[in-house]
Amino acid sequence: TVRLTSTSFLRPMALRASTRLVTRSPALVSTIGYEWTHWQTDVPDFLMLDRAASSAITPLLLGLLCIAAMCVLFLARQRREHDDQLNSLLDQ
Repeated sequence: TVRLTSTSFLRPMALRASTRLVTRSPALVSTIGYEWTHWQTDVPDFLMLDRAASSAITPLLLGLLCIAAMCVLFLARQRREHDDQLNSLLDQ
């Protein structure tokens, strides 16, 4: 048997006109439906926000890791400068 997935897109501002997509791939229908909704309304489809959020986790974690590394380096530098000043005062 052939399994087809279909979806309809209705223009929010028009009283008529629809587009129908029929395909064998459910992922294709979801992706094109999301893009069409975003294109027509400039508002992301709320049903696909979980997919967008899951694809943003890796860059977010990498960014947080870079920020944490920079903070550690900054604090280590500050401590080293403070220790150098303390040692120079004790040497006098």
